[in-house]
Amino acid sequence: MRYLVAALAVLALGGCGGSSHTLAANGAPSLASTCGTAGVAASTYFLKTGDGIRIYAAAAGDSSKAVVLLHESGGAGLCGWLPTMRWLSANGIRAVAINVRGYPPSGMPSLAIYHHYAQDIQAAVDAAHTLGAKHVFVMGASMGGAATVAEAPKLKDVAGVISLSGELALPTSELNAIGAAPKITVPFLFVGSEVDGYVSGPDARRLTRAVGSKDKQVHIFRSGYHGWDLLDSAPYRARVKALLLGWLRDH
Repeated sequence: MRYLVAALAVLALGGCGGSSHTLAANGAPSLASTCGTAGVAASTYFLKTGDGIRIYAAAAGDSSKAVVLLHESGGAGLCGWLPTMRWLSANGIRAVAINVRGYPPSGMPSLAIYHHYAQDIQAAVDAAHTLGAKHVFVMGASMGGAATVAEAPKLKDVAGVISLSGELALPTSELNAIGAAPKITVPFLFVGSEVDGYVSGPDARRLTRAVGSKDKQVHIFRSGYHGWDLLDSAPYRARVKALLLGWLRDH
C-alpha cells in the first residue's frame, strides 16, 4: 500500500492497481516556500513509495486526464515545471510534479536504492489516480525523460509516456533507456532537437525505433534546445505545446 499525504482533509479512496490510498493532512511545504514563487494554484503533498521513501509532489488542475512530470537534473527539481503545470492545468489537464528521491524536500535514500526511480514515478501515478484522474501519462525532461523511458516497463496504470530530450543512457544514474525501450508497450512520444548535445536527432530516432509499442512518434526540431527549454524558451515553443496537447488529447 502506498500513501498519498496531502495538506488537505483526510479521505480514503479505493483504487488504482488493486491497492488503496489515503489522503491525509500533513505539513508538506508550499510551492512558494519550496520554489521561492508559485505562479500556479497547486496543492503540495508527501507521497510514500513502496520502498518507504518520502517524495515531495505538487498537483495543479482538476481533470480526468493527468500528466506526471519528472524533472531535469540539477537544483531546480519540480520548480522547473511550474510554467508547464500552469499551462497544462489551463488546458484542462491535471499536472502532478515530483521531486525524485535525493532532491529535497523528498527523502534521501540509501545508496542501495538511490536510483530506484520507478518507485517514485509509481507513487505519483497512483496519487494522480487517487486525485481523480482516469488516464495518467508520464512526461520527463532530460534526466527525467531518461528515467521515464527506462522505468516505463515497470509502471502500472500508465496511459502513455513522453520524453523531452531524455538521454539514451545515464550510467551514473543507473538509467538505461535504450535497453528498456523494447519492453515499452504503451503509447510513446519523443520530442527533441536535431543538434542537442545530449541526445541528437539520430539518437532520438534510434530510441523510438527500439520502442516496443506500435503507437510511437518522434518529433525533432532543427535546433539545439533541450528538455523543458523546448516548452519554455525555444522560439518554436508554441508548436511544441500544440504537439503535446494534440497527442495527449488523442490518447
